Amino acid sequence: MAQGDESEVKAEDTVSDILSRAKPIKNKVLVEEPKDEVEDKGKTSLVQRISSGIQSLGVLSQEEEERVEAQREIDRRILQASNEHAADVWSEKDQERHASMQKIERGLLRIDRLMLSKGIHLLVLLPSIMILLELMSWNWRADSPSWWKDSIEDTLGLSFNFILSGLALVVSAAWLLGLLITRQRLSITQSIMADEVERFQRMGRPFSSMHGYPALEEMTSGTLRNRTTTAILAGLTFLLLLASLFSDTTQDGGGTLFLFSLGTTMLTMGLHLISREDSYSTAEAGGILSTYEPPVHPALLGQVFSDLMLTHMDPFLRMRFEDFMQRFRAALQPGFDPVIGRERLFYILHLHRRGSLSNEERYREVAEIILEDDIEEILNHPFFNDEVWAQLLDRISSRCPSFFRILDRLEHSLRVDIKSLKNDDLIFDVDMENVVYQQANLFCLLVNNSQEDRSVVLRIESPDFRPGHIHLNLNLPAAGGMISSMPNQMELSSEGDDDVLAAIANLLNVGQLNWQTLLPERLGEATVSISLEDENGDMILGRIINLRVRSEWNQRLAKLTGLISLAGGVVSLFSALVLQVLSVIST
Repeated sequence: MAQGDESEVKAEDTVSDILSRAKPIKNKVLVEEPKDEVEDKGKTSLVQRISSGIQSLGVLSQEEEERVEAQREIDRRILQASNEHAADVWSEKDQERHASMQKIERGLLRIDRLMLSKGIHLLVLLPSIMILLELMSWNWRADSPSWWKDSIEDTLGLSFNFILSGLALVVSAAWLLGLLITRQRLSITQSIMADEVERFQRMGRPFSSMHGYPALEEMTSGTLRNRTTTAILAGLTFLLLLASLFSDTTQDGGGTLFLFSLGTTMLTMGLHLISREDSYSTAEAGGILSTYEPPVHPALLGQVFSDLMLTHMDPFLRMRFEDFMQRFRAALQPGFDPVIGRERLFYILHLHRRGSLSNEERYREVAEIILEDDIEEILNHPFFNDEVWAQLLDRISSRCPSFFRILDRLEHSLRVDIKSLKNDDLIFDVDMENVVYQQANLFCLLVNNSQEDRSVVLRIESPDFRPGHIHLNLNLPAAGGMISSMPNQMELSSEGDDDVLAAIANLLNVGQLNWQTLLPERLGEATVSISLEDENGDMILGRIINLRVRSEWNQRLAKLTGLISLAGGVVSLFSALVLQVLSVIST
């Protein structure tokens, strides 16, 4: 047999052996899923992919994740202080849902800050571009410009009006998407806030009755309503533009649709500009501080820094402040007065924020108040860290600059001219804003630098503000011994208590600081007189403050632009109605 024949026989034997050992393959039964279930799975997977993408934007670093976990532990501790069955209220499932919502909120917040409400400001830029495109499209609705007609229109058969309307439609879709993202972020934030309120209330913590919460709830609900309204109007604008794109705008019906779309665009932009609010979130420890407005405040500040801080804290931050104070009181040096210690701590944080104290000086001053082993826990508290203190102090500085000017003058007198302070029987200082916008904050500091207590009458009068007359009877405890015992030369910060920092904390505690909010009656020049009288009505000291009342130009410009846009929208809608009525009459 030839060699080629032998190889062919071996190959056939090998193939036959393999086929003989092979097992028969069973026929697979393919089960067709209903089309509805396939579509539902596709939609669900799409939503999950979008949600996962947004959550990936809200992923925290390891350090930030540890801080968030420490914040949750504080919340659990607060709940357990009310009820030992806190786990029933905040189960693992609820915690996972809460963490997932916060990730989505952080992701949407980053998009909003980068492109929408801040950064590029697309929520204002896009409707402006839309209005420009729509006006240009209306101008060339009958005939295209010659350069377009001779080149592109002859080749592609697309009119200049159609291209401009198509671009406006694309911009409208992007604007609607941006409004929906902002609206969804606000909705998630409000849901997280509602969950936290419900959780605390079920544990017997009266969160809804806390100072400032009703006003905060009304503000957040109103913001969400405004965003919902603008999103609905933007959706209506998109539909009207889509309908007008495939209609002849030179005819009555097409022109009416186009004018309606232009009117709704201008109305939506006007409402957005008028109702613009500062962004807020629960994803950050101080995320609501920038938008929270305290409805009331104490007139007499017994614990000056503490009262100012608590007044400007939003309810969610104030709920955790008690846990911070419990930690602070437990960490105090043995025998240290908690009130003085708290005032000194806040003043130290203020000086550090201002740049007057370095990190080493801050640590040394805090070590005089707090046990060394607890300093890091106090300064790096999960909720009250440097970032939150900076936001809070900046908020107070912007709203109450006159208080910090009084504080700076007192600090200067203690460092440079303490002899004149020792010679004065009464330390009296008053200040308020030089330029007032919405309201004026008047602060008056009184320290009795004598050996006996005394009673005085403080009168504040102005025909340009409400209330026009304020009358206060004040009892001033004697503080002469405290001031006379101070050294003639003091540094701002030094080892021990013989420094300006400790002196100011003691003086603010023993003195009287009055805080009055005055509402302007009119714009222009204004005058406020402050007089101090004894019990017999004789004047001791007096001051007259001249200031100017103005309106904030940026808010005024935004509202004026919004009103112009609203007026333009109303005119456009009215023109569309008139055009339609004339069309009906003519037929």
